[in-house]
Amino acid sequence: MHVDAVESAGIDAAIRLRDEGLDPNDVQELELGVSLDDFTDEAVQDPRKFDLASRVRCVADEERDRIFPNQFPAVLRTRLKGGELREARVSHSRGGPENSLSDGQLETKFHVNAGRVLAEERVGGLWETLGSLGEAESVGEVARLARIGG
Repeated sequence: MHVDAVESAGIDAAIRLRDEGLDPNDVQELELGVSLDDFTDEAVQDPRKFDLASRVRCVADEERDRIFPNQFPAVLRTRLKGGELREARVSHSRGGPENSLSDGQLETKFHVNAGRVLAEERVGGLWETLGSLGEAESVGEVARLARIGG
């Protein structure tokens, strides 16, 4: 599964800076948000991620706070080792009406999130069942597949 399709506005901001030529090795300091998946045992044992994470700090942003929760924006500011400051703002997180997901990205997001609490075979069955919900006579199959622990 290709997880980068479901990353947050903060990650979208990092991708924007990378696409503009930012080299992580040049980063002295970052201000960035993180997600739950950034705290897995595997992620924290990656020396490159650990090194970069040691240069990250989280701070409040007045504009972000003003528009939350109507939007889920992110601001990524970085100071490079040479002193240069760079910033990327993403006002509309991926998946919202202003920045919608493709069908493939939506399916990936569904699998990643539902997979946190359901077995993969049930996630796949639930996705297929939801896709044909318009023709269903009831929502019983959806309820059965979505039931946690059952």
